[in-house]
Amino acid sequence: MVTGWWYRLGALGWQSWASAIRSESWPSADDEGYRANTSLWVCGVVGFSRRFRSKHLKRVAIQNCTDNHLTMSRKIILLPLAVMLLSAVAFSACGSDDSSSSDDDSNSETSEGAGASAEGGVPSGINLVEPVAASKLVGEPGVQVIDVRTPEEYDEGHIAGAEMIDFYSSDFGDEIAALDRDGEYVIYCRSGNRSGQAAALMSNLGFTHVADVDGGILAWEGAGLDVEK
Repeated sequence: MVTGWWYRLGALGWQSWASAIRSESWPSADDEGYRANTSLWVCGVVGFSRRFRSKHLKRVAIQNCTDNHLTMSRKIILLPLAVMLLSAVAFSACGSDDSSSSDDDSNSETSEGAGASAEGGVPSGINLVEPVAASKLVGEPGVQVIDVRTPEEYDEGHIAGAEMIDFYSSDFGDEIAALDRDGEYVIYCRSGNRSGQAAALMSNLGFTHVADVDGGILAWEGAGLDVEK
Protein backbone atom coordinates (compact mmCIF):
# COMPACT_ATOMS: atom_id res chain seq x y z
CA MET A 1 0.00 0.00 0.00
CA VAL A 2 2.82 2.45 0.89
CA THR A 3 4.52 1.77 -2.42
CA GLY A 4 1.26 2.47 -4.23
CA TRP A 5 0.86 5.87 -2.52
CA TRP A 6 4.44 6.84 -3.31
CA TYR A 7 3.89 5.87 -6.90
CA ARG A 8 0.71 7.99 -7.10
CA LEU A 9 2.44 10.99 -5.48
CA GLY A 10 5.28 10.72 -7.97
CA ALA A 11 2.75 10.63 -10.82
CA LEU A 12 1.14 13.84 -9.54
CA GLY A 13 4.57 15.52 -9.29
CA TRP A 14 5.48 14.43 -12.81
CA GLN A 15 2.17 15.80 -14.16
CA SER A 16 2.94 19.18 -12.49
CA TRP A 17 6.39 19.23 -14.08
CA ALA A 18 4.93 18.34 -17.46
CA SER A 19 2.34 21.14 -17.18
CA ALA A 20 5.05 23.67 -16.32
CA ILE A 21 7.13 22.60 -19.32
CA ARG A 22 4.17 22.81 -21.72
CA SER A 23 3.23 26.27 -20.43
CA GLU A 24 6.85 27.41 -20.60
CA SER A 25 6.55 28.73 -17.03
CA TRP A 26 9.51 26.94 -15.52
CA PRO A 27 9.45 27.48 -11.70
CA SER A 28 12.48 28.77 -9.87
CA ALA A 29 14.29 26.89 -7.15
CA ASP A 30 12.80 29.25 -4.52
CA ASP A 31 9.29 28.64 -5.66
CA GLU A 32 7.10 26.55 -3.32
CA GLY A 33 5.62 24.72 -6.31
CA TYR A 34 9.06 23.75 -7.52
CA ARG A 35 10.01 22.20 -4.19
CA ALA A 36 6.63 20.48 -3.79
CA ASN A 37 6.69 19.01 -7.30
CA THR A 38 10.29 17.85 -6.86
CA SER A 39 9.41 16.14 -3.59
CA LEU A 40 6.40 14.44 -5.18
CA TRP A 41 8.47 13.29 -8.15
CA VAL A 42 11.19 11.86 -5.88
CA CYS A 43 8.54 10.00 -3.90
CA GLY A 44 7.17 8.61 -7.15
CA VAL A 45 10.59 7.39 -8.29
CA VAL A 46 11.17 5.67 -4.94
CA GLY A 47 7.70 4.15 -5.02
CA PHE A 48 8.12 2.93 -8.58
CA SER A 49 11.48 1.41 -7.69
CA ARG A 50 10.03 -0.44 -4.70
CA ARG A 51 7.07 -1.60 -6.75
CA PHE A 52 9.35 -2.87 -9.53
CA ARG A 53 11.55 -4.66 -6.99
CA SER A 54 8.51 -6.30 -5.39
CA LYS A 55 7.25 -7.60 -8.75
CA HIS A 56 10.72 -8.83 -9.65
CA LEU A 57 10.99 -10.78 -6.39
CA LYS A 58 7.58 -12.33 -7.03
CA ARG A 59 8.65 -13.44 -10.53
CA VAL A 60 11.86 -14.96 -9.14
CA ALA A 61 9.90 -16.84 -6.48
CA ILE A 62 7.41 -18.14 -9.07
CA GLN A 63 10.24 -19.18 -11.40
CA ASN A 64 12.00 -21.06 -8.57
CA CYS A 65 8.80 -22.91 -7.73
CA THR A 66 8.29 -23.79 -11.40
CA ASP A 67 11.88 -25.04 -11.75
CA ASN A 68 11.55 -27.19 -8.62
CA HIS A 69 8.30 -28.64 -9.93
CA LEU A 70 9.86 -29.47 -13.32
CA THR A 71 12.90 -31.05 -11.65
CA MET A 72 10.66 -33.25 -9.50
CA SER A 73 8.56 -34.19 -12.55
CA ARG A 74 11.67 -35.20 -14.47
CA LYS A 75 12.82 -37.37 -11.58
CA ILE A 76 9.41 -39.05 -11.36
CA ILE A 77 9.45 -39.75 -15.13
CA LEU A 78 13.08 -40.79 -15.45
CA LEU A 79 13.13 -43.20 -12.49
CA PRO A 80 10.74 -45.78 -14.07
CA LEU A 81 12.56 -45.44 -17.40
CA ALA A 82 15.88 -46.19 -15.71
CA VAL A 83 14.39 -49.25 -14.02
CA MET A 84 12.97 -50.49 -17.35
CA LEU A 85 16.32 -49.93 -19.09
CA LEU A 86 18.24 -51.87 -16.44
CA SER A 87 15.70 -54.71 -16.64
CA ALA A 88 16.03 -54.84 -20.44
CA VAL A 89 19.83 -54.96 -20.22
CA ALA A 90 19.73 -57.76 -17.66
CA PHE A 91 17.23 -59.76 -19.75
CA SER A 92 19.35 -59.27 -22.89
CA ALA A 93 22.45 -60.51 -21.06
CA CYS A 94 20.62 -63.66 -19.96
CA GLY A 95 19.36 -64.22 -23.51
CA SER A 96 22.87 -63.84 -24.89
CA ASP A 97 24.19 -66.47 -22.49
CA ASP A 98 21.44 -68.89 -23.48
CA SER A 99 22.02 -68.17 -27.17
CA SER A 100 25.76 -68.70 -26.80
CA SER A 101 25.16 -72.02 -25.10
CA SER A 102 22.78 -73.08 -27.85
CA ASP A 103 25.24 -72.01 -30.53
CA ASP A 104 28.03 -73.95 -28.84
CA ASP A 105 25.87 -77.06 -28.67
CA SER A 106 24.84 -76.61 -32.30
CA ASN A 107 28.44 -76.11 -33.40
CA SER A 108 29.47 -79.26 -31.52
CA GLU A 109 26.76 -81.27 -33.22
CA THR A 110 27.74 -79.85 -36.60
CA SER A 111 31.39 -80.69 -35.99
CA GLU A 112 30.50 -84.23 -35.03
CA GLY A 113 28.37 -84.58 -38.15
CA ALA A 114 31.15 -83.18 -40.31
CA GLY A 115 33.57 -85.67 -38.79
CA ALA A 116 31.37 -88.51 -39.99
CA SER A 117 31.72 -87.29 -43.61
CA ALA A 118 34.66 -88.02 -45.85
CA GLU A 119 37.53 -85.53 -45.95
CA GLY A 120 37.69 -82.67 -48.49
CA GLY A 121 33.93 -81.95 -48.44
CA VAL A 122 33.01 -85.27 -50.10
CA PRO A 123 29.55 -86.52 -49.00
CA SER A 124 29.31 -89.41 -46.55
CA GLY A 125 29.60 -92.81 -48.23
CA ILE A 126 31.43 -91.33 -51.25
CA ASN A 127 35.14 -91.85 -51.99
CA LEU A 128 36.96 -89.57 -54.40
CA VAL A 129 39.56 -91.85 -56.05
CA GLU A 130 42.36 -91.36 -58.56
CA PRO A 131 41.93 -93.00 -62.00
CA VAL A 132 44.53 -95.72 -61.33
CA ALA A 133 42.86 -96.71 -58.05
CA ALA A 134 39.47 -96.64 -59.79
CA SER A 135 40.76 -98.98 -62.53
CA LYS A 136 41.56 -101.57 -59.85
CA LEU A 137 38.04 -101.31 -58.45
CA VAL A 138 36.54 -101.74 -61.92
CA GLY A 139 38.13 -105.19 -62.19
CA GLU A 140 36.64 -106.45 -58.92
CA PRO A 141 33.51 -108.64 -59.05
CA GLY A 142 30.21 -107.01 -58.08
CA VAL A 143 31.39 -103.45 -58.82
CA GLN A 144 29.08 -101.57 -61.21
CA VAL A 145 30.51 -98.74 -63.34
CA ILE A 146 28.17 -95.82 -64.13
CA ASP A 147 28.84 -93.21 -66.84
CA VAL A 148 26.65 -90.11 -66.31
CA ARG A 149 27.59 -88.39 -69.59
CA THR A 150 25.38 -87.97 -72.65
CA PRO A 151 24.98 -90.75 -75.26
CA GLU A 152 27.22 -88.83 -77.70
CA GLU A 153 30.00 -88.58 -75.15
CA TYR A 154 29.57 -92.23 -74.23
CA ASP A 155 30.00 -93.31 -77.87
CA GLU A 156 33.23 -91.33 -78.16
CA GLY A 157 34.83 -93.52 -75.53
CA HIS A 158 33.91 -95.04 -72.16
CA ILE A 159 35.27 -97.34 -69.47
CA ALA A 160 34.74 -100.99 -70.30
CA GLY A 161 31.47 -102.36 -68.91
CA ALA A 162 30.12 -98.93 -67.93
CA GLU A 163 26.36 -98.41 -67.85
CA MET A 164 25.22 -95.02 -69.12
CA ILE A 165 22.72 -92.99 -67.10
CA ASP A 166 22.45 -89.54 -68.72
CA PHE A 167 22.79 -86.83 -66.10
CA TYR A 168 20.68 -84.46 -68.24
CA SER A 169 17.80 -86.89 -68.79
CA SER A 170 14.47 -86.09 -67.10
CA ASP A 171 14.36 -89.45 -65.30
CA PHE A 172 17.97 -89.40 -64.08
CA GLY A 173 16.94 -89.26 -60.40
CA ASP A 174 14.52 -92.16 -60.82
CA GLU A 175 17.15 -94.33 -62.51
CA ILE A 176 19.66 -93.66 -59.73
CA ALA A 177 17.03 -94.35 -57.06
CA ALA A 178 16.25 -97.69 -58.71
CA LEU A 179 19.80 -98.96 -58.11
CA ASP A 180 20.67 -101.26 -55.21
CA ARG A 181 21.73 -99.07 -52.27
CA ASP A 182 23.91 -101.86 -50.86
CA GLY A 183 25.84 -102.28 -54.11
CA GLU A 184 29.34 -100.98 -54.93
CA TYR A 185 29.70 -98.38 -57.68
CA VAL A 186 32.34 -96.50 -59.66
CA ILE A 187 30.89 -93.34 -61.16
CA TYR A 188 32.45 -90.86 -63.58
CA CYS A 189 31.73 -88.14 -66.16
CA ARG A 190 33.89 -86.00 -68.45
CA SER A 191 35.81 -83.98 -65.81
CA GLY A 192 34.22 -84.81 -62.44
CA ASN A 193 31.55 -82.11 -62.12
CA ARG A 194 28.45 -84.11 -63.05
CA SER A 195 29.70 -87.25 -61.31
CA GLY A 196 30.24 -85.22 -58.13
CA GLN A 197 26.63 -84.05 -58.20
CA ALA A 198 25.41 -87.55 -58.94
CA ALA A 199 27.49 -88.93 -56.06
CA ALA A 200 25.95 -86.36 -53.71
CA LEU A 201 22.48 -87.51 -54.82
CA MET A 202 23.41 -91.13 -54.18
CA SER A 203 24.69 -90.22 -50.72
CA ASN A 204 21.38 -88.52 -49.90
CA LEU A 205 19.53 -91.63 -51.09
CA GLY A 206 21.53 -93.85 -48.72
CA PHE A 207 24.25 -95.31 -50.98
CA THR A 208 27.35 -96.07 -48.90
CA HIS A 209 29.85 -97.60 -51.37
CA VAL A 210 30.41 -95.14 -54.22
CA ALA A 211 33.79 -94.29 -55.78
CA ASP A 212 33.85 -91.03 -57.79
CA VAL A 213 36.67 -90.90 -60.38
CA ASP A 214 38.62 -87.70 -59.69
CA GLY A 215 38.97 -85.73 -62.95
CA GLY A 216 36.57 -87.94 -64.93
CA ILE A 217 37.31 -89.64 -68.22
CA LEU A 218 39.84 -86.94 -69.09
CA ALA A 219 42.00 -87.87 -66.12
CA TRP A 220 41.42 -91.56 -66.86
CA GLU A 221 42.80 -91.20 -70.38
CA GLY A 222 45.52 -88.88 -69.10
CA ALA A 223 46.72 -91.69 -66.85
CA GLY A 224 47.10 -93.94 -69.92
CA LEU A 225 44.13 -96.16 -69.10
CA ASP A 226 42.11 -97.85 -71.87
CA VAL A 227 38.60 -96.88 -73.02
CA GLU A 228 36.10 -98.62 -75.28
CA LYS A 229 34.34 -97.11 -78.28
